[in-house]
Amino acid sequence: METGGVARRYATALTQVAQAHDLLDKIEQELGGLTARIETDAELQKVLIHPEVTPQSKKEILTRLFAKEVSPYVLNLLKLLVDKDRFGHLQEINAAYRMLANRIRRKIPVEVVTARPLRPEDQAALAGKLSRASGWQVELDTRVDPAVLGGIRVRIGDRVIDGTVARRLELLKRQLSQVRVQS
Repeated sequence: METGGVARRYATALTQVAQAHDLLDKIEQELGGLTARIETDAELQKVLIHPEVTPQSKKEILTRLFAKEVSPYVLNLLKLLVDKDRFGHLQEINAAYRMLANRIRRKIPVEVVTARPLRPEDQAALAGKLSRASGWQVELDTRVDPAVLGGIRVRIGDRVIDGTVARRLELLKRQLSQVRVQS
């Protein structure tokens, strides 16, 4: 997910605070859980974005609901988002925080698509090779898509390595369509 400048600024500030207090993982878990919970609670969403509910009331609701569940840093972020009328950016901030935290840990998510499920030992071998090649700890997200026919497609950030049979057939089709047969 591409994150906007507003989300990056809030995520950067929260990451700096989390790193300074050695809470990078804890805050990532809290922020992710809280974001998911708010996403699934339509009534809470309505209250938090409703223009007639005062910011003070919104902050009191957030405090009542989450003060015992999250660190003061995450709760303060929520209150700041209410004050600045930027609560709609929470999901983006969560994604940006996760990306920044992973960068600090030198961890990178990698999407792997195959026609059939990879065996655990194949996943481990692939993760090892990709980690050595990238210099980062790789976190595989494997997906099965029978449309690839065979082979593997790997996405690391915005870079795609497509070694699927479907891609090779597509390239062959293009090459053949450009061949002129002389009679």
